[in-house]
Amino acid sequence: KENNLDREQNKIELKGRRAKQTLGLVRLPVVGCLIHVVKFLPSDLFYQEVPKLVKNLVEGLKSREIENRDQARKALQQCVTALGPKWCVYLVKCIREGLSRGGFMHGVCVFTCHAVVKSAVEEEQERVKKANQQTKEEKDDEQTENIREQTSTKSTRNKAVS
Repeated sequence: KENNLDREQNKIELKGRRAKQTLGLVRLPVVGCLIHVVKFLPSDLFYQEVPKLVKNLVEGLKSREIENRDQARKALQQCVTALGPKWCVYLVKCIREGLSRGGFMHGVCVFTCHAVVKSAVEEEQERVKKANQQTKEEKDDEQTENIREQTSTKSTRNKAVS
């Protein structure tokens, strides 16, 4: 009877551990909203809330289920794109600190850090591309305006001569 009682207690503890692992996860759409909301907070609250959110996502990377790790990884990528590349170093540091123990954690850490850095680089490249495109459009508009001015001055000269 004691063995059966011990087994039941172990099952309850295992259920409790699994519940702890899944309670802290934040769904991807919620993270996107939270990051954008946190960006509008005053700076002191912003710097208090971002570490909590990142810690929560790193805890999701510790999950044994691949879907949970993928969800947390995508959320971290979304964080770095929302916050900007200057936050990439902080995110990688939190990931390394959070995933320092466990056999498979090194692989998860490397894979996640690579995904976060890649996401930051892609976002920065896209931003630069848009800036270059805007600059090119401004130059084209300026050249078109110069041509119009030149043609309008020529037409006024021709009218004055006639």
